[in-house]
Formats: sequence, structure tokens, C-alpha cells
Amino acid sequence: MDKRYYIARGRLLRIRDGAKRVLHVRRGALWLTQEGDRRDYYLAAGSTFRLDRDGLAVAQATRPTTVMLTS
Repeated sequence: MDKRYYIARGRLLRIRDGAKRVLHVRRGALWLTQEGDRRDYYLAAGSTFRLDRDGLAVAQATRPTTVMLTS
């Protein structure tokens, strides 16, 4: 299932149990953190990131951002 999200600057996108789903940043940029992962990731337009664990992943837009979440 593919879903498009529009995230305003400073707003959050919460993804629960998204292991193996892929986040594609179409426009803008965001910070991403996953539950159980000590690292944070900065994703700019054109970036992709495969969620590698279940639990909660949180993305915060640093500017108006459009993302696709695909399976």
C-alpha cells in the first residue's frame, strides 16, 4: 500500500510497525528516528529510507515536505 503525506514545517509523521516499508522524500526535508535505533537520519528531497524495524518511527519536517510511504 502506497500513501502520500504532506507534512508542514515542524509537524510530525508517526509510523507504527513500518519494518520494510520505504519512505521517499519527494519535496522538502525531515529528521527521522526509529524506536530502538540510537541514530537519527536527515533526509532531503530525493532521499529514500527503508525502515528496518517495527515499533514507532517519527519524522519531523524541517520545511514543508511531501513523502511517499511504500510497501
